Amino acid sequence: MMKKETIYTMPFHALKNPFSAFETMRYRKLTSLKMSVILFFVFALQSVIQLQMMGKQFQIVQQSAINLPLSVFSAFIILFIWTLANWCFCVLIEGKATFKNIWIISVYSLMPYTIAGYINIVLGLVLTQEEGVFRTIITALGALWSLVMIIAAFMNFHEFEFGKAVLSIILTVIGMVIIAVLIFIVYSLFQQLFSNVLVLVNEIIFRIKLAG
Repeated sequence: MMKKETIYTMPFHALKNPFSAFETMRYRKLTSLKMSVILFFVFALQSVIQLQMMGKQFQIVQQSAINLPLSVFSAFIILFIWTLANWCFCVLIEGKATFKNIWIISVYSLMPYTIAGYINIVLGLVLTQEEGVFRTIITALGALWSLVMIIAAFMNFHEFEFGKAVLSIILTVIGMVIIAVLIFIVYSLFQQLFSNVLVLVNEIIFRIKLAG
């Protein structure tokens, strides 16, 4: 059975049996960057489609405020920071996965959450607001199974024990916060520097005009 698996079917096999599937992916090198990009766009689009097609009883954002490129870019940035933070911390605690592998297995692990999102798109069209609890349950189940998958992925690709895999996830979340704060600080500094340079340039132009 496993011999028939390919780089394109392994992510779906991981949905059913993440521990053995990620182990097979690692030893047989059945990960695919191309497949991860496809699955990433499927993940990113589901949140946009969910906001666009959601029944009025569940709408929390005006449809006119939805920006597809910005939504996809935001999802990419968050996942990129997650990958970077995990790679940085796991290098320190002797994790074996490469940056590329962390990206791929993280995207693969989002599949249950993505599927839950698409199910909620359909349910959002037919359920009443009082029945919205079913959507919450489905989202929770999808997120929980995604968590199980990422733990299984880290245990195999980083060669961690269960406890160390969980620790790496906690450290990754902390790392994401640190990186986000650093980005904000750098952005603020550059913004302030740009404003100061602009004021200086305007002052120089003004004085040149007065001199002329």
